[in-house]
Amino acid sequence: MWSTNKGTPAPPPVRQDHAPARRVVLFTPLGLNLAEVTRMIEVARALIELQLPGPGRLCPVFLVHDEGFDHLVDRAGFERVPGARSFTPEQARQLMAFDQGRALRHPFTRQVIAERVRIERAAIRDLGAVAVVHGTNPTSPISARAEQVPLFYPVPYVFSAAHLAAGRGIPLLPERGWGAVANRVLRGPAAWVMGSAPLVPPSFRSVAHGNGVRVRSLMDLLGADVTLLTSMPEEIGADPLRAGSHRVGPIFARLDGEVPELVRELAAGDQPLVYLACGSSGNPRLVLDAMRALGRAPVQVIAPVRQYLDAAQIASTPSNVHVTELLPAHLLGGLVDAAVLHGGQGTVQTACATGVPFIGMGLSAEQRWNVDVWARRGNAIALAPSDLRGDAVRFHRALRALLTDPGIRRAADAVAGEHRGEDGARRSAEIIGDLVG
Repeated sequence: MWSTNKGTPAPPPVRQDHAPARRVVLFTPLGLNLAEVTRMIEVARALIELQLPGPGRLCPVFLVHDEGFDHLVDRAGFERVPGARSFTPEQARQLMAFDQGRALRHPFTRQVIAERVRIERAAIRDLGAVAVVHGTNPTSPISARAEQVPLFYPVPYVFSAAHLAAGRGIPLLPERGWGAVANRVLRGPAAWVMGSAPLVPPSFRSVAHGNGVRVRSLMDLLGADVTLLTSMPEEIGADPLRAGSHRVGPIFARLDGEVPELVRELAAGDQPLVYLACGSSGNPRLVLDAMRALGRAPVQVIAPVRQYLDAAQIASTPSNVHVTELLPAHLLGGLVDAAVLHGGQGTVQTACATGVPFIGMGLSAEQRWNVDVWARRGNAIALAPSDLRGDAVRFHRALRALLTDPGIRRAADAVAGEHRGEDGARRSAEIIGDLVG
C-alpha cells in the first residue's frame, strides 16, 4: 500500500474494478483561486477534445469544496459532485494571507481536513476514478494516495519539487538593493524549509496518518506522482527535470464570452488603454493604490477588479478607470497597450501570450519570480507594491516606458511569438491519457 510520497515513485496501477464505459478523472481545484480553477477547466476541456467517444473514454468530473470561482466550472458545463462546507469569507482571507506568507495561521483544522479527505475518498471510490488532478488542493495528496490512484498536479515551476531539487534561488524579497543580497544568502535555507523541513501542520499529519499516508514536508502536500510544469523554457532554464516532472507549457484562463463594447471603444480612443488585473490573490489596498496612481496618468484603464471593491470605493474611482467584472483577457491582445498586474502566473502568462508589456508587483515570492523572469527578458518591469504610493514616481516612469520604448514593444512581440507554439492544457491531457488510458 502506498503510504508516502517520498521520492517520486511510479504511479500505482489503475484500478480495474469498475465498468470501462465511464472512466473518471477527478479534478479537485482550490475553489478560492481563479488560476487553479481555470487551469483545471482548460486541462479537462483538452482531455475531452483529445479522445474519441466510446467505451473507456476518460470523463472529467469536478469536486470543489470552496465557493469563489467554482461557478466557472458550472459555466463550462462540467459535471460536479458535492464537496465539503466552504470556508467563510474570513477564513478565505486567512488562507490567502497564509499562502502569500503574510500570516502563520490557516483555516485547515483537523476537523476540516478530515471531512474533506473523507468526501474526496468517497468520491474516488464511488466514481471509480482512475486518476486525480489537483489544483493546489492540499487534501488531494492524502486522498489520492490513500485510495492508491495516480495524482497529477499542473503547477508553476517555482516552488515545485523540480525547482527545489535544482537548487534555484527563491525571491523571498524584491530583487532590489539589500533584497537581492538577502535572497542569495537565504537560497539554501529557503529551499530546505520548503522541500525538506518537517513543517507540515500537525492537523495534516494526524489526518494523513489516520488514512495510512505519511506526510512530513510541505512538498508532501504540494507534490504529486506526476508534476506538470505550466512554465516556459525561459523560466526553467537549463535545469534538468527530476523523474515524474514534465514541462507542459502555459495554461491560463480562457473565459467564455465576448470582449465588452466598452473595451473596443476605449481602444479606439486617443489615449493608451491599460489593463489592470489582480486575479484572485490580490488585495483591496493594491487595487486602490493602483487605481489612484493610474488616475493621474494620461491613459484609460479597464479594470476587472470589482470583487475587491465595495460600492463606495467604486463610486470614488478616478474617471479614467473603468471597473468591470472578470473579462476574457486572452482576447485583449491588440486592444490594450500595457498591463499592470499583481504577478500571478495566470495574468502574467496571459499578458505574455497576447503580446502586452506589463508592470508586475509581486505580492509573494512566487509572484516576484513570475515577474522577474520576464523583466530580465525585457517585456516587463518589476516594481514593489509600495511604488504605487505617494507620488508613485517610479511607477509612472515605468508606465511611460511601457508605452513609449520600442525595445519593450519588440520584446513583448517576441515573447508572444514563442507562446504561440505552446499548449500546456493539451500536453497535460496527453500525459494523463498516456498514463491512465
